[in-house]
Amino acid sequence: MLRQKMHWLLLCQRRSYPRCPCLTLEATSAKREQWILEFLQEEKFLVKSELYRRLQDLEKEKTDTKTLDRCLNKLLQGGHCKLIVVYVPVLTNCNHSCKIQVVLHPSVSSVSAEHIHERF
Repeated sequence: MLRQKMHWLLLCQRRSYPRCPCLTLEATSAKREQWILEFLQEEKFLVKSELYRRLQDLEKEKTDTKTLDRCLNKLLQGGHCKLIVVYVPVLTNCNHSCKIQVVLHPSVSSVSAEHIHERF
């Protein structure tokens, strides 16, 4: 019994994560949101898959798509961006269409399908 308690204490002392991990998570989340806003300032609209690739290039570690969804939801609720869904026909099979999510700067009201198709 005493040996188990000592082992547990040793494991608790070897923690590799900080005591307040929420602070670092908020900082990295804010940094991602800032990058997204900078991308939108430059280009006014981005295909979501392209945005994900750009964030992957900037991050040291791999970012999950759910993380990007959370950041975008936070920006959408704040009114900092818009999200539209566009259906584009698949090149190999014209009967099917591919769903593409496009992130827009709030000043942009609409984007033509040609512009989106050029990016995709």
